[in-house]
Amino acid sequence: MMGNRVFFYDPDETTGDPARRAIAAAGCEATVVHEPSLLGDLDPAAHDLVVLTLDEGLRPHQAAIMERVRAVHPRTRLVLRPCHGEPTCIELMAREPTLDHVIARRDDLLDTQEIIACIAKLRRGEVFGLERYLPWGVEIHRLEVGDSRDKAQYVREVSALANRLGCPERMVELVETVVDELSTNAIFNAPRDARGEPRFAHLNRREAVTLEPAERGRLDFAYDGRHFVIAQQDPFGALCRQTVLTYLERCLVQTPDRQPGAGGAGMGLFRVYRALSKLVFNVCPGVRTEIIGFIDLEQSFKRFRTQPKSLHFFTQEGAP
Repeated sequence: MMGNRVFFYDPDETTGDPARRAIAAAGCEATVVHEPSLLGDLDPAAHDLVVLTLDEGLRPHQAAIMERVRAVHPRTRLVLRPCHGEPTCIELMAREPTLDHVIARRDDLLDTQEIIACIAKLRRGEVFGLERYLPWGVEIHRLEVGDSRDKAQYVREVSALANRLGCPERMVELVETVVDELSTNAIFNAPRDARGEPRFAHLNRREAVTLEPAERGRLDFAYDGRHFVIAQQDPFGALCRQTVLTYLERCLVQTPDRQPGAGGAGMGLFRVYRALSKLVFNVCPGVRTEIIGFIDLEQSFKRFRTQPKSLHFFTQEGAP
């Protein structure tokens, strides 16, 4: 769990009031700063969460702030908001071991809902559940995932909702890609034996695999008025931050033998990342993993492809 002192920096003064309200809505006290010169005196130990917008004013102070968090007060949580054209969320998190949360800036708007959800999960220490991102009244649909021969049925059932919503064909295809890859992950990659070793990861994905009742995962999916949201859970909790970033970073660097559509370790996860606006990992080590993806249906497909992405990795201590 996290304390309630939040430091927020953004040079754009129009974000001040929305930021204060969002932080207060999550039950925290806000220190909001717009002047870069004040960053030099930032003491991470005086705050439980530091939210920084990456811009020219921050650059002279960024390395020193990161080092103070690492060396002086590693329990302080960091959230970065990169500008368009900055390194991707994958690159930012891979460079900085204390960084678990990158919130994309889209059209220079402050996504208050994403900030509220992030702060609330960190503060309460309860990270699992699609409902933490949905307004009251939204229906969550659920499928049990346990047999590789049923993958096509999982895809059909989830994409049926996307079609009922009137989603464009390309957006429906994104939904189908995410469901196919996440159900593959739940069946082949997630299961572990008694020693914690992968049970089926070595198998060809065309082989038939049926999970035991205690091994089965699930798919939750919903529409929140803007995003088509898909979540996959498994009862193993074997995924770790380093594995996620290693796979994503490796696939981000396109080499001749690793083009889109190629196979290989991590390519499925990378396809999921490319299909989403936001990607969230919730892990209770050895107990449960949840992967949540958001597809923004209010943007054109072309704009969707060029917008920056958010990436979060939450760890929950103790059984959920």
